[in-house]
Amino acid sequence: PKLLRSLAGRTPLQQDGILRLCVPAMEHLQHKTPAQMKAIFSFDDRESPIREVLMEFLFFYLLLPYGELNPKSTPPGLSVNQVARVTGGDHTIGPDSLEKVKLVIIKLLTCEVFGEEEVFCHLLVGAADPRHSVSDSGTHKLKQFATSVNWENPTIIARLFHLCQGTVAIPGKRPRSQTQPQQVDPRDRVSPTGLRMRLLVLPYFLKSTLAANSFPSCVQVVFDCLFGPVTNNKLRSQALYFVHHICTRAQEQKLSLMAPVLLTGLNKITNQLAEEQSLRVLAYTGIGLLAKRAPTMFKKDTAHLTKLFDALKEESNQDILLAVQECLSMVGQAYKSVVGTQALIVEALLLENICSENSQSRLAAVHYAQVVFPFSHIPSRFVCMLACGDSKDEVKEEGRKGLRLHVKRPEETQSVNQQPPDFVSMVKYFHNRCKLSMQSGGQYKTDVGTLPYPPPVLSGAIQFLRACLSASACVTEEQKLTNQMLPSIAEYLSALEEEQVVSYMDILKHALKPAGSSELHSVAMQALLEAAAASLNVVVPQLLASVELQWVKGFTRSSSPDTRQAASRLLAILAVHTDRGKCLELAKQTLEDTTSDNYSTQHGAVVSLGHLVGSCLGQLGPGCHDVGSNGSMESMETSDTEMIVVIRKAIRRLSELCSVA
Repeated sequence: PKLLRSLAGRTPLQQDGILRLCVPAMEHLQHKTPAQMKAIFSFDDRESPIREVLMEFLFFYLLLPYGELNPKSTPPGLSVNQVARVTGGDHTIGPDSLEKVKLVIIKLLTCEVFGEEEVFCHLLVGAADPRHSVSDSGTHKLKQFATSVNWENPTIIARLFHLCQGTVAIPGKRPRSQTQPQQVDPRDRVSPTGLRMRLLVLPYFLKSTLAANSFPSCVQVVFDCLFGPVTNNKLRSQALYFVHHICTRAQEQKLSLMAPVLLTGLNKITNQLAEEQSLRVLAYTGIGLLAKRAPTMFKKDTAHLTKLFDALKEESNQDILLAVQECLSMVGQAYKSVVGTQALIVEALLLENICSENSQSRLAAVHYAQVVFPFSHIPSRFVCMLACGDSKDEVKEEGRKGLRLHVKRPEETQSVNQQPPDFVSMVKYFHNRCKLSMQSGGQYKTDVGTLPYPPPVLSGAIQFLRACLSASACVTEEQKLTNQMLPSIAEYLSALEEEQVVSYMDILKHALKPAGSSELHSVAMQALLEAAAASLNVVVPQLLASVELQWVKGFTRSSSPDTRQAASRLLAILAVHTDRGKCLELAKQTLEDTTSDNYSTQHGAVVSLGHLVGSCLGQLGPGCHDVGSNGSMESMETSDTEMIVVIRKAIRRLSELCSVA
């Protein structure tokens, strides 16, 4: 103790000489208790310079390697001058003696003479020691002291970085002062520590926000651990966790500087370390976290997005696939509301992947269609339509969600962002897609015909087109609840050009082909009925010019009750607007069908007959109810007389059926 207190007022060379006498002698204090050590080495406030010199010397001593030192090489964590300070030129310190001295040093550091933060780095060096006795002692004490350390202390964080990096010469960096040269003396250049030390240091960086903001040191440490000459997979994993920490805790200004460099390193991991699956999982997660904090960098370059979609097709490991999916979900926000050329590239990417054989690619595509683009964006809604016919339930459900085919919440209907595309534009886009599909042979082929797309796709598309029609016609929620939508839809359709209405009718007629399913026929027939009922002057003439009544009547025999109901009402509307002879013939046929043994045929005929009778009575006028009772039928036209006869028969038949029921 007297030798240590004589350090005050001495030159650095004299202090080093005294310490070289004192520290090796500590080997003989190994049996002292912590209380005895505290009594021997206690320092008052006036002796703080001695305390600092001693702590620095002990730190260098703990870094000394075992065995004979090579004068031509620098031990990890030390410089040539630091080695000379500790050894005094004697490079033959016995390994066993050095081990005993290190154990005593650790005991001294933890006997409450020094503060926790003062000795933390010393204990960390001890925990990384290759001798088990020193390592165990350092690790045990380190766990006790680590909980009380302030991880935002700049001195501790700087020292930890210095342990990992050693002396770093940054090209082009100006000196801090006129007295501090830019170039470091080679004898003062500290070499970085080895693998064991870095494995211990990196987990403590994860506790510190300051470490995440220590640019450029944090980036240099990451790259040294990932791609340096002395590393392994465990250290790379720790480095990638540190990247996650940087992405979440770094300040935006500093992260904007680090992001391009970090992204380069993460991409290098995913590209070059194909066999290291755990590292690639962490790298993909890091890319996603980086995209959340630095979205502008990703938004400028869609190549990152293309690479991730390609990874979904190429990766076979399930853990990596999950990581890529998670990464894509985080990266999606970076491309939200993308415009211009970038938007076109993303659209093409989604359209390509929604048709991929890989289900994960399809799921990601339909998810991006919802996240990246607004609800009014037409190509992305088409992607959702295609997803409605997917073989995977999760993709199909995501597609229906993207079309808002579920019941909307009040906040959704009031939001401007939730408005669907313009009806005319959406019809034009989908109609062109259907034509292109049919020109290429169609995507859904059966023995009875071909459809442009599978029935679930057409069904979802038609339901969405009806939603677009209601929105474009400014149908209110109150009108929907009271079933008063037709006036608004009629006004809107009457203002459209004939070609625009014809395109909508073509889509519905495609869906009503025999190749379609009963569910598709039901959806399409209801849409056709809505359009015809709303616009008698526009839609009905076009339908009568393009389809036969018998074609509509065929759907009254459908196995679907909803299809029969809609077809029956549409048949009645078309019948009263066609030639009286055709209407009469249709009524007779329908009356005969009421005697059919087939339930679907009989039910469709009954419903059709009811609607037809009502429509005809409305057309003939109120006087027709009393015709025949006073002989006034002679003054009417023959066709009207025949119609009244058929109507009376129909009414009697309906009465009979009702009485039986």
